[in-house]
Amino acid sequence: MRRWLTTGVLGAALLVAPFAHADPPHKKPPQPMPTWVPLTIAGVGGAVVAVGGGATFRLTGAARGLATAASAATLVGGSWASSAVLAGLYALGCDGSKGDVLRSAPLLEAEASTVYSAGPALAPAVRFGTGVTTRLGPMGLRLGTSVAPATRYDRVESSLLYRPFGATPGRPASNGGFFELAATGAHTRHGALGFDVTDLDLVAAGRLDLSVVGRPLRGSFVELSGGAAVRSLAFDHGATSARPDMALLFRTAFGVSIGRFGAPFRGEVKVYYDHRHDDDAGGLLGNGVVSGVFGHVGAEGLFLSPSGWGARAYGEFGSAGVVGLSLLYRIGGLR
Repeated sequence: MRRWLTTGVLGAALLVAPFAHADPPHKKPPQPMPTWVPLTIAGVGGAVVAVGGGATFRLTGAARGLATAASAATLVGGSWASSAVLAGLYALGCDGSKGDVLRSAPLLEAEASTVYSAGPALAPAVRFGTGVTTRLGPMGLRLGTSVAPATRYDRVESSLLYRPFGATPGRPASNGGFFELAATGAHTRHGALGFDVTDLDLVAAGRLDLSVVGRPLRGSFVELSGGAAVRSLAFDHGATSARPDMALLFRTAFGVSIGRFGAPFRGEVKVYYDHRHDDDAGGLLGNGVVSGVFGHVGAEGLFLSPSGWGARAYGEFGSAGVVGLSLLYRIGGLR
């Protein structure tokens, strides 16, 4: 009797075993999350953070102990919300017209630029500049100069770059995202105004290729960078600033790619907010306690050809209006 019972149990086990780990007939395989879900979460969450930061800033009268935290919350939350809205609008577009993001980095990029600004006396009316950026693996070096003879303005700067994630020369990335650290030292002479500025910027910057969020967002990206600037002033009569001045650096952008792989021209267009106040555009002016608190807004376009020649154009609006145009030459970096 025991032998028959044992045989029956083993037989039943063998019959049931193939189905023990099978999914129930009514259970469907996991489906990818719809694109609108993360966009909604980012938009609503960002709006809540921005409103909280703005309310704190206004209700406390920009109190010294809370102003920096409130400003940072407003900026970060606002960037989440605005990027989510722009990404949602982009996702509604025709899929066939969306470009391919750039997934490589140039070995060398040379630039000749001209900038026109109309605003306060601190902004040079016409400025000319040159720059060169070279990369070797994850490391990079950028050198730049600019002059405005009419106002005796000149500036020299150098940046050390480190990109642990993302495309580097000869090593294209799987998508257009990257993360980069930059340390920039600069000296600027405002001859007509009688003072010099020496500054050091420490910035962490990243780009997210939104195709990782959902296929409808292919060809779009968001950028976010933040850090701090340390500045010292020296006046022609010999006085210097009592102590270095520190400033919050923040920049956010939403962009779309232009052109597909193999097209005669490739590039990208983006809109951005830059919290910097000490450049040509300065900060947005308004009424009340928030006047001059925020930075400026702008738009930029980058266009590249397979020959290596290209152009960059931008416009910014803050306390001054600024437009700039650059002629580029790249070795590599068009994939």
